[in-house]
Amino acid sequence: MKITKKTVLRMCKRWMASAMAVAAVLLTLQAGSISLSAAEGDGKKISELGIENGIYTMGVTLDGGWVGSEITTPARVRIKDGEMTALIEWDSIYYTSMTVAGKQIAEEEKRDGNSKFVIPVAKTDAPIDVSVIKTEFGQSMQTNCTLTFHSAEIKKSKSAFNPGFATASAGFAFFGILGLAAVVLLFLHRKLKSWG
Repeated sequence: MKITKKTVLRMCKRWMASAMAVAAVLLTLQAGSISLSAAEGDGKKISELGIENGIYTMGVTLDGGWVGSEITTPARVRIKDGEMTALIEWDSIYYTSMTVAGKQIAEEEKRDGNSKFVIPVAKTDAPIDVSVIKTEFGQSMQTNCTLTFHSAEIKKSKSAFNPGFATASAGFAFFGILGLAAVVLLFLHRKLKSWG
């Protein structure tokens, strides 16, 4: 089969359309328009989990917020007398406050690394509404998002502080797809120019 310039262009357009469609879905998920965790209903109260007092790690999902925002997952959580608090670590040093259940929470003392907050968690397996303020280049910005803690992913922690390494973000995948599309298009463009 002879590959012509017209065939390559047609294939390129189809591939780009598919990539943009996938990126659009990921962006919608990141914006919080589609929340998979919302299907989990009202969730579980911490007292219903039947977990003894102690330090644990638990998977947490971020939905909404700024495109590309990330948090560390699993998060370190503390359970005491049927109540839970969680250490939330963001992907930069510029987050200055979070509001959870109407309570504004200041950033933990910055000793090293990114912005961290200790927040109350009233339930697991359902989205918790959160408001976040980010101050960068002298300007403060606020956004809303949800955090969902997954009780099935709870593990006993042997460390006093263990934020983990994996991050929860659809934004990374979104920009990754667009970046890959740009590289492929640039390559094809140069090839087509070399064909004359």
